[in-house]
Amino acid sequence: MAVKYDLDAYLKSYIAATQKAVCEYSQNQIDDSVYDVPCHSYEEHIKKCLFLKFCLENIECYSDEEQDYVISLANRYAKNCGGCVVTDAELAAFKNTPMGKELIGAFLDADVKKYKDKSGVSDGVIISIVNTYVLELKAAGLWSKFYAIYPFLGGTSSTTSYNLKDADYYKINWAGTMSYGTLGVDFDGVSGFGDTNFDFSAISSTIENIHFSFYTPDANGGLANVPMGVGSTAADDRIRMAFDAGTNNYYADMWSNGSVAGRVLVAGLGAPAGHYLATRYSNSAAFVYLDGVQMASNGVATDVSDVPTDTFYVGATNLAGVASGFTTKTFGLATIGQHLTASDITAFQTITDKFLTSLGR
Repeated sequence: MAVKYDLDAYLKSYIAATQKAVCEYSQNQIDDSVYDVPCHSYEEHIKKCLFLKFCLENIECYSDEEQDYVISLANRYAKNCGGCVVTDAELAAFKNTPMGKELIGAFLDADVKKYKDKSGVSDGVIISIVNTYVLELKAAGLWSKFYAIYPFLGGTSSTTSYNLKDADYYKINWAGTMSYGTLGVDFDGVSGFGDTNFDFSAISSTIENIHFSFYTPDANGGLANVPMGVGSTAADDRIRMAFDAGTNNYYADMWSNGSVAGRVLVAGLGAPAGHYLATRYSNSAAFVYLDGVQMASNGVATDVSDVPTDTFYVGATNLAGVASGFTTKTFGLATIGQHLTASDITAFQTITDKFLTSLGR
């Protein structure tokens, strides 16, 4: 794909090149015209418009440098011709037309294209937002640190189940009662949960070098729940986030063999809306963040030798195959991955804030 121009610039170029009476030069002037002067809309100049339209529709046939050149020409028309300026509203509308969706597909990151094709999330506006999110995570060097990213898009049990990081793996199996909408997945607090099919023990033999996170718009304090997690039958081995109604605390458990001294506790702050993240990178270094701000840490040397062998749940915790601690929270995003450093978390939060805002979450 082109190296200088993003998806929106590409689509705006296409729209500008197909406007009625767009400011164009005749095709015999392609190589030697001056493009940075005001244009005039004469019928004999439409040939160049059609040539550019053809180039933009076949963008995948060109090298990165050639793509940049074609897009730059169309962008110049948009800047220099009042009738060719494309508004954000026009761009959003175009993204959901058949041609808009087709062109978006030609310009998507490969991982986003797989997610789109597998999940069935086809809204052009949403997919372009997802594409920007993935490209920014990759540019920040974060993409490889995730095993699963669940954006909970599309408003159905099927579309919300897919893993953006790799749509071939860790698809969620939903069970019980929840609803699906523009904000994500809303759990009922009684029976609803999702099995991510992700098993930490298949990745590592210890509870180190991990993180998990979720974003919720709900500030539903006073309710005891475990919005995500996994543990052994005896609860000796745990990887989970939990909210305690009795103490108004929340905490992350990332330890083995009953080593509860390794818990990362955030005392007395309830359950506000926001992006919760827990991470551990050694047996004596664990942290909890909210909206990119460190809320608590624990440096106590902790047993992390045994990893729960069941799969990780969202909406509840998995205790040896039994869902427990159901949450009433809405999930607008959830992630599972390797440890994230403080600078990683800052970058991740900035990129994610932009993503969630663009989605209206």
